[in-house]
Amino acid sequence: MSHYTIREVDATYPLPDLGTPIPAQQAFFYGTWHEKLGRHVYRFVIEKESNPIGVLQLVAVPLVYKYSLLYAPYGPVLMETTRELIGEIARVVSQVAKKEKAVFARLDFTAPTCASDTIFANSGFRRPPRGALHGSAFQPTYEWMLDLSPSLDGLRANMNKKHRYSLRVSEEQHVTTRTICTGTRDYLAQFFALIEETAERDGFTAHPRAYYEAVFDSLEQGHGYLTIADFNNEIAVINVIVAHTGVAYLLFSGSRGVYRHTMATYAAQWASILQAKHMGLHTYNFGGIAGTGDNRYAGITRYKKRFGGYPMSHEMTVDLVHYPLLYALYSFRRRLKS
Repeated sequence: MSHYTIREVDATYPLPDLGTPIPAQQAFFYGTWHEKLGRHVYRFVIEKESNPIGVLQLVAVPLVYKYSLLYAPYGPVLMETTRELIGEIARVVSQVAKKEKAVFARLDFTAPTCASDTIFANSGFRRPPRGALHGSAFQPTYEWMLDLSPSLDGLRANMNKKHRYSLRVSEEQHVTTRTICTGTRDYLAQFFALIEETAERDGFTAHPRAYYEAVFDSLEQGHGYLTIADFNNEIAVINVIVAHTGVAYLLFSGSRGVYRHTMATYAAQWASILQAKHMGLHTYNFGGIAGTGDNRYAGITRYKKRFGGYPMSHEMTVDLVHYPLLYALYSFRRRLKS
């Protein structure tokens, strides 16, 4: 008989205290954003002898025809990793995968101690092929974090001198900033226009509007805030920040290219950091950066690093394959795109 119980819960279930931070991507409100897109979301609490020791949130992402993939972004979050527990997780995930006709399930295990590849392999997990590790459906392997404990002067001093100069330029250009904690929905249309412009300019694909609507609903429920930079009484930048378990997550930033010379993006970013510190949050998460030898995101990586901070790695990513041939085809296609 297993020492572990994995039971399904709904989005209203309060997240347990695991003694370790639960990433926002495993917070149950995050799953509601995907449900607004018509995706199925599965939420589980993992218990050992009736005591919670983990959470797991899986999102079913459509692929082609009737097939999908399952993804646990930065999850499951666990207090321990044992052979028995990994096996129980594999069993439950396989049940969901069968229901969803998932070609494979990808899990980004988050735990205080790493499980060995042997333990994963014994439960049927495998490491993803390098070319198939990245994709729009997945979270980045590396993120850039900023410790908010220093004073404001200390945070500014730790910033690269080029960023301090850009902030001075924004002040000289009379860029102003404001923080929106309530009534965020009033800015949804303006943000969506900005993020579409930014996506076209920078070559990425924006989410459907329904996804952003769900995010803004979460902000209205107290899960974050907006920072806005204005120039000449027009909105130049809107940052969307989610606050969860002491961490401010920079989710999205939309900007007007015509105001790039004002350095409004730097002013908005600094205002986002100041608001996080004002709220008593301990860490600011800039989001994904490139890993060593990866030059695809060199510009944005350099931009984030110059604010000061440190990297966080999420390297316990494994796949549980259910349709080997389709998985091979999927991996080959991803390698061609990478």
